[in-house]
Amino acid sequence: MSSSQELSIKIKVDFDDEEKHKIVERAIKQAAKTLLTTCMLLKDRRDPQVSIWTENHFISCWEIELFGEDDEDGN
Repeated sequence: MSSSQELSIKIKVDFDDEEKHKIVERAIKQAAKTLLTTCMLLKDRRDPQVSIWTENHFISCWEIELFGEDDEDGN
């Protein structure tokens, strides 16, 4: 018998300096990659899925690309 489970981590930050938001976004992406790697090693039949979402009071909600050319570390 297989079962699907969805887990969530949510963090809320409020910085005056926009650069600090970018630092936290990079840290979140790195953590998500680590979690995805762990889940891939443990998987049975179906690949795990990961998504990162962000929102603020001015702009609604949008997904952050986990892998992309904007990564400074190339990952």
